[in-house]
Amino acid sequence: MAIVRAESHKTFGTLSALVVYACISVFVLSLWSLRLELTNDRGSPYRRAMQLTYEPEQDRRPFVYRVLTPYLVKTGAYLLAGDRDSARRELFVEKSPYLRRLAARLNVERLRTPELVMFLAIHFVSLFGFALSVRYLLGQLWNTSRGIVDVGPAVALLCLLPLCSMARYVYDLPQLFLFSAALAALAGHRWGWFYLACILGFLNKETTCLISVGFAAYLWDQWPRKKLALHLGLQLALFGVLRVIIVAVRDPGTALTAMDNDLPNYLVSNLISLWQSSAWFSYSELIVVLIVAVMLFRKFLEKPLFLRRTALMFIPFFAAYLRGSLWGEVRVFLELYSIGFLFAFQNLAQLLGYEMRVSDDRHGRPDRILEAGSLSYLTLHVLMLAVGMLLLSVAVMALAKYV
Repeated sequence: MAIVRAESHKTFGTLSALVVYACISVFVLSLWSLRLELTNDRGSPYRRAMQLTYEPEQDRRPFVYRVLTPYLVKTGAYLLAGDRDSARRELFVEKSPYLRRLAARLNVERLRTPELVMFLAIHFVSLFGFALSVRYLLGQLWNTSRGIVDVGPAVALLCLLPLCSMARYVYDLPQLFLFSAALAALAGHRWGWFYLACILGFLNKETTCLISVGFAAYLWDQWPRKKLALHLGLQLALFGVLRVIIVAVRDPGTALTAMDNDLPNYLVSNLISLWQSSAWFSYSELIVVLIVAVMLFRKFLEKPLFLRRTALMFIPFFAAYLRGSLWGEVRVFLELYSIGFLFAFQNLAQLLGYEMRVSDDRHGRPDRILEAGSLSYLTLHVLMLAVGMLLLSVAVMALAKYV
């Protein structure tokens, strides 16, 4: 009888967790969309998405090579409402007054409303998929309560809000999902899903190739060298072939001046900015950095082997950041967010008195079905549902007022 009750509670807990992730994804997406539109001084990000989709020759390297999300937007809009000049599209726009007003407020051309719909839909799926990836990682890497596994992704989504305000490009949030999904597949040794996520991720943004660093670090002493070299060679070949195809199809050539056609080298200016940073002289900023460092590195050796080794990807990411990004453009580390979050989340849970014991990396996770029969588990998910519905209501009201 207890097992039957636990099964029903487990089903309720899983479904309620999924509903909560969806509600929080809508909340985060709505605030992200409004924040970007209200603060961006270089043109609407939605217009930039349309430019990457329809006018690649007007953009520069490497943005034109990040093809996945723009093509999904374009294809989805075509399936939804046909060509731009078709009567079907005109009918779709006329029958969607709310979407038409939203497009106008977001500085999107009227007949590009279907693209806006696809843009938002893809980003919702990305946030929801990211939550599922974090949930899988929590269950795979720790022996802990089912409640912790269900709550973690909701916290991860909410903690994204400060970073989302910096995610200005159409491919940023999809890249967060694809990279996190690849990490989850790597942790679970699900190689079919891993390579699928890698291929899609590389089509979305070339920095996906850096996951090979985490792959090699994690499996260095678990696989024979020959097998590891074979997989790394396969990844290199995939990335190389895809890169050649993308460049052949999408390269803007010399349509723009040499200065505008490639990103400049920011290495020297970034090193100067680091040396002259106000953070060295600001107590408040130093305290924030210290708190973040403690949450990330407290009891570092007690963290899962998977996280400790894949965290080595920060080194090439930081090198690429110094070379090709403006100082302070932390959105380039969005792909590593799931790793950093899981480091901090274990510390937070333990500080609050919850146990998170690291799983044996070479064995499966234990069955937690009986624990799902407890009253506290049921109460937790009822509260999660209440919070999720509240955030969803806030998002709907905010969008309704905005439009």
